[in-house]
Amino acid sequence: MGGRESGDAGLLRDQAEKDARIRFVNHCSDVKVPHEELGKYLESLAGGTLKQVEMREWLQAASEKGLHPLVREFFDAFNDGRGKLVLPVITSAEVYNR
Repeated sequence: MGGRESGDAGLLRDQAEKDARIRFVNHCSDVKVPHEELGKYLESLAGGTLKQVEMREWLQAASEKGLHPLVREFFDAFNDGRGKLVLPVITSAEVYNR
């Protein structure tokens, strides 16, 4: 053995060193919109009043426009009470590192 790593251990160490240099950067918007103000915010982007519809109606219309079936099932699960989703605040690295 003489202090020499086995081939597998050396490869794992090399891969770990490469992985340590990989960074994921999430580019978030500086715009923060509270959920209770989302409708008003979207209307400001759309330049007019938006129609509020039930989830099933929206899913049907979106499916007809090409919404992927898995995405539809995802939203259907929440609409039926079969899903749970936790959305943490995602922030930019600059804010996180302050």
